Amino acid sequence: MLSLWQSYFKSGNFYHACLLTGNQVAAREAALEAASFILEYPRAELSRHPDFHHQKIESLGIKDSHNLKNKSSVTPLLGDKKVFIIELSSLTLEASNALLKLFEDPPGKTYFFIITSSVDIIIPTLRSRSAVIEFNGQTEENNFCFDFLSAPPNKRMNMIKKMEKDKNEAMGFLNGLERIIENDISKNDRKLTFQERLLALEETGVVREFLLIRSPNVKMVLEHLALTLPKMLQ
Repeated sequence: MLSLWQSYFKSGNFYHACLLTGNQVAAREAALEAASFILEYPRAELSRHPDFHHQKIESLGIKDSHNLKNKSSVTPLLGDKKVFIIELSSLTLEASNALLKLFEDPPGKTYFFIITSSVDIIIPTLRSRSAVIEFNGQTEENNFCFDFLSAPPNKRMNMIKKMEKDKNEAMGFLNGLERIIENDISKNDRKLTFQERLLALEETGVVREFLLIRSPNVKMVLEHLALTLPKMLQ
């Protein structure tokens, strides 16, 4: 995971907010590895770094979100980066909306890792502002994304027709693709090459930026994705 974090970060498409869902232990390990890399600080000594913050909160409320915003606005004490890891079981709608504003306009070089057992507790608009990484094996909801990645371009074009006018559905589809690519899993346990994964992450990053504009041409964006993403072997 660390080597992928490194390449993803250096590519320039590293998101300021990542939602890590599923296996809590694996998600926490990945977030700590990422923090160590971003801050250029030994993993075992992260708790001593003044710009590293790790909290476990049962239910994130509006006060917690405001505290997070205030802490993130403080100038880093070492270097120029800050990392926040938040483990939570639930969050209120008010807290979600506050986080949405923070993720839409994050302080420079500040990175947030939100760890939760299920992405379903995260409102869609908040998910759309984040990179969603699932630390689980294959699930039924991933089937469509797996089929898309393993299909030739002409079949992909037909598969995207049902969502070519729905920005939210397209964003959810993009999140699903990124989860699969990040976890490097496929139906028959045949992986993409490292270079293919990196290329795919760069392409999904570009597509996400276009989908986030006020009135995107969803059809054109999805067609671009269908033509450029590498094919997973069946």
